[in-house]
Amino acid sequence: MGYEVKDLPLSTLGKFFGICNQENLMWDDMTVEESLNFVASLKGVSGKRREIFKRLIMQNLDLTPFKKTLAKNLSGGNKRKLCCA
Repeated sequence: MGYEVKDLPLSTLGKFFGICNQENLMWDDMTVEESLNFVASLKGVSGKRREIFKRLIMQNLDLTPFKKTLAKNLSGGNKRKLCCA
């Protein structure tokens, strides 16, 4: 993105970065949609943009059929996808 890591302006560009740990860290009792709502809130995404954000992530990660599924009931692969979201 044209910056050295040490000079990265996190206050403006930080919203473009995420983290994906080796372990599946998620909220077992939240659905896929609830989890994405929470992530969107953390990133400051609201309103119509939030709905677009959720739809795009679910489509790109093939999670749309699991929208109302609790995270603890997802397969291992789908849990990993949700963690990457």
